[in-house]
Amino acid sequence: MPDSNRRSTRRPPLALGTALLTLTFLSACSPDPEVATSETTSTSTTSTTVDEADPSSTTSSTTEPAEPEPVDPDAGTPTVLPDSMWGVEAGSYDLVRLATDSGDIIERIPGWGAEAGSGEQEGGAQALQEIAAAGGSVWVADCCEPAVGTVFRVDPASTVPVPESAVRVNGTYPVLSADGSRLAVSVLDFGIAIHDATTGDLLVSPELIGSVVSPPEGIDAPFFATAVAWVDGDTVAVAVNGDGTSTITLVSIAQPSTPTAVGPVISVDGPIIDGATRSDGALVLALEIAGSGDVAGRAYSVETGDEDAAFVLDPATIAIDYDATGTFLLVSRENLPPIWQGRGETGEIGGAALVFVAWDESDPG
Repeated sequence: MPDSNRRSTRRPPLALGTALLTLTFLSACSPDPEVATSETTSTSTTSTTVDEADPSSTTSSTTEPAEPEPVDPDAGTPTVLPDSMWGVEAGSYDLVRLATDSGDIIERIPGWGAEAGSGEQEGGAQALQEIAAAGGSVWVADCCEPAVGTVFRVDPASTVPVPESAVRVNGTYPVLSADGSRLAVSVLDFGIAIHDATTGDLLVSPELIGSVVSPPEGIDAPFFATAVAWVDGDTVAVAVNGDGTSTITLVSIAQPSTPTAVGPVISVDGPIIDGATRSDGALVLALEIAGSGDVAGRAYSVETGDEDAAFVLDPATIAIDYDATGTFLLVSRENLPPIWQGRGETGEIGGAALVFVAWDESDPG
């Protein structure tokens, strides 16, 4: 099963790697790290203005500290960033909630612990990875046992360690629908499983969705597929990376027993890192530029499959996430502070090194 069939080579430090080739059972672990509910760090915010005609042309200024200012207050959609975001802290591998204006940690939920995350103990590394938060739900995945992956539902008001969460499902790369009711996860080469995001109950089996996904030409089954975004409440965008060309299949689960491919299959050049849905319904993808080490943002119409916008992303990008309005893009950078961009501006949030970040959309109100 070649790596090129998987979603991306740009993964957080604890990539699944060859562990995907075997299935194991979740090892028992009872971490008891010290719990802290509030702490602060010294931070700064960098604000950058982007030339809309040439996204690669930027001018930067740094303030110490600075709150992101609204952009274009006369526009018809909200122009302020979400108050907070969720992240996996590098080093501790705890799940943390951070204030957007300062980058200060305002909540901490323990993960497997720093020692487990370091990979120095027998059995290899075990640590939290990807996060999804929307409409009252927060889910976080870990790696690397079992190989199929585990995704945990987290109570944002609790400090119970994530591995002790009562609701969990098998899989990796959690993606929540906008209202937080449905959870999509990737399940090895079987396909994409859809779960009830409150109970964890299976709604659509991965085999059903896998059977309607179109891989790139030359990629035969079995192949690895990952959900990158929900286009709407019934439709999930599923990516398959190939050698040179990658594809996005839009899969409707309006009839859970018979998922169907809808709209055009979107073909792109290069591996797909991640995706998110913009305010106008366009699917925005983060793509690796072959042989350059650079990352590009591309927006595609889900009606026609045509590219309608292109912009520059940080070369360290490993994931992207729009806020609930589809206006501000949050960019995860491997073991670096996150950045945001939108309304023609961009900025760095805080100074903490984070494995992964996602906007805090956990408040259904």
